[in-house]
Amino acid sequence: MGDSPPLVGLTVNWVPVSPPEDASCGRWAYRLNGSYASLIESAGAVPVAILPSGRTFPSGRERDLDLVVLTGGGDPDPSLYGRTPDGCVDPELERPLWEMEVCRGCMSEGIALMGICLGMQIIGIVSGSALVQDLPRTPGGRSIHSGTAVEPLSHGVELSEGTILRSALGSTRIVSSFHHQALESVPRGFVLAASAPDGVVEAVESYDPLVLGVQWHPERDSTGVPIVRAMLERAVRGR
Repeated sequence: MGDSPPLVGLTVNWVPVSPPEDASCGRWAYRLNGSYASLIESAGAVPVAILPSGRTFPSGRERDLDLVVLTGGGDPDPSLYGRTPDGCVDPELERPLWEMEVCRGCMSEGIALMGICLGMQIIGIVSGSALVQDLPRTPGGRSIHSGTAVEPLSHGVELSEGTILRSALGSTRIVSSFHHQALESVPRGFVLAASAPDGVVEAVESYDPLVLGVQWHPERDSTGVPIVRAMLERAVRGR
């Protein structure tokens, strides 16, 4: 990876600023859980925040990033994938729209891209997949995924042969999960990389393979460092 450590860009959460503070502070405050930065540092890379702007992504030094990570967050507005609300909670529009542009920019420029939870869903939406808006309401009541940030659930995933994840993690793994939405299908140009016992799509990889999405939270379990290192190795080979 060269003499200097690789650079990994991380998207951030958008927090609305309440009046009257927004008059001087702006409409949004930006934050990121420290567990994401710790994961990148543990993988031997340098984390840098990608802050929203009106510029087309990537521009300037952003092309120097070795990997971009779309981090977790709330439910994206169903209008982004051609649906009406049916179980989503407090859907967000502005952040997903920006991250969809980040996703498209990475794909067009050949920048390695990893999506975590919401980030995987953004990759799926950009690539043509709709979302299951509330897993517990689907037939069979898929509730093994719906923990919380404070009390995530753990469940097994099966990793598909021939994928980055399989080479990094082995055939099965226990992962940290707190989501109630998931990809409805594997998007075109991708393969199923991991699945849960109930059939939920847990990870997808592009044919490149420079794009990876995982539905669980690897920054909170033992899978994170091997995944990030594998993606950085792919990024170096892809340049």
